[in-house]
Amino acid sequence: MNPFISAHRKPLLFALLALLLALSACTLPGSQPGASANTTNLLPEPSLGLDGLQSYHAVYAMTLQGTVDGKPYDRQSHLETSFVTQSNDEQLLWQEQQTGSADIFQHSLRLGSAVYTLSQDGQDCWGEYDDQPVEAVPQPVSLLLPVSQASQVGTETVNGVTTLHYQFTQAGLSLTASASGEVWLAQPGGYVVKYTLSIPGPANPTGSGAEIAETLSYDLTGINAIDQIALPAGCIPVLVDIPAMADAQDLYRSSGYMDYTTPSEAAQVIDFYNQSLPALGWTLVEPPFSMSQPDSQTINYTHGDQDLTILLNKADGSLEVTALLYDPALMPQEPAPTPAASPTPGIRPTADGSQSGLPADVPLYPGATDLHTLPNGASVSTSDSVDAVATFYQEQLPPLGWSLLNELKPSAGNIDQTWTITGRMLTIVIQEQDGKTTIMLMLTNQ
Repeated sequence: MNPFISAHRKPLLFALLALLLALSACTLPGSQPGASANTTNLLPEPSLGLDGLQSYHAVYAMTLQGTVDGKPYDRQSHLETSFVTQSNDEQLLWQEQQTGSADIFQHSLRLGSAVYTLSQDGQDCWGEYDDQPVEAVPQPVSLLLPVSQASQVGTETVNGVTTLHYQFTQAGLSLTASASGEVWLAQPGGYVVKYTLSIPGPANPTGSGAEIAETLSYDLTGINAIDQIALPAGCIPVLVDIPAMADAQDLYRSSGYMDYTTPSEAAQVIDFYNQSLPALGWTLVEPPFSMSQPDSQTINYTHGDQDLTILLNKADGSLEVTALLYDPALMPQEPAPTPAASPTPGIRPTADGSQSGLPADVPLYPGATDLHTLPNGASVSTSDSVDAVATFYQEQLPPLGWSLLNELKPSAGNIDQTWTITGRMLTIVIQEQDGKTTIMLMLTNQ
């Protein structure tokens, strides 16, 4: 197996939302709990009723502004979730800025058993599969304070929903500090459609301790109107639909990637995919290509504009199976950098690099022969040693913008390198067999 995958697995970022629950549990400056109002509760549990909806989009925003020991303090929190009940799909966006602290940004999606994380600039998206139950995401509504006493204003349509509008003060929140707010409850259903709260700072600041005002808002939209949560443009789907052998061990799936080991022989794996993939719309491009020995092979399939390469590599008594997805539509639209000069002037690859199908920032090894093109890569061979080839790429790829993610030596005479650059991943498999070194270069989206 490729241990770099496990080492770089990100935790389910949804669990980080547990930290947000502290916002509702914290005692805010100037908002000390007091005696409960002796009335019938209007909203004892703000989250009641949501489980009866087919889908919704919720937005929670909180602002804390004032001073701490006389110094300015500002905290802006924004939390959004979308949820589809039937599929259990969920999207989360959490942003927070706070005086004296690093900004927080988290954009995640849970689609089935695949969890995706997106970068703030939208350039990077990473997904992983986990068959373990995913911890429930705290809903923004759970951050609202219960309301025990309020005055009814009337019936209003809010966010496309018929609601009963109420106003309340600190007495309805069991607070002693001044506060005012409004809540709109769906009729029927009783769930919160809109909620606002304002807690002013102290009237006469002393410059000592936390003297902060709070404003809070909550809106529920898209009620029963969201059919599905789509994967954002540029996100590569986790390979959940590509099957694995029944005897697969250490199975791992991520964006455009699947890897596992199997005690089965290469011929059995090839037969398995030649039978299962066509039923999923994949077409075999060419017969299996042997890199240097029967148990080191690749199988290539195509589905529309997508290419799927399955690598088989025998090592340490088991067969490693790696599936790589390539989709040109997901490639970043930017010019390839100019390749660095060859470290051996005057020597050019016997194989014509322009015929390899590889981009300019993925050079062929100097003096390589036996060029074999693949849907998302190429294979060549050389009489140089495995170590010499590995050193070449260690020296040549960094100036072209590539970063070495991992280098493995699964067996004697075999080195695997994994490189990354914005939007792409390059896998280089270097193997020695019968006095020759085979070099396979495979590009996938990342």
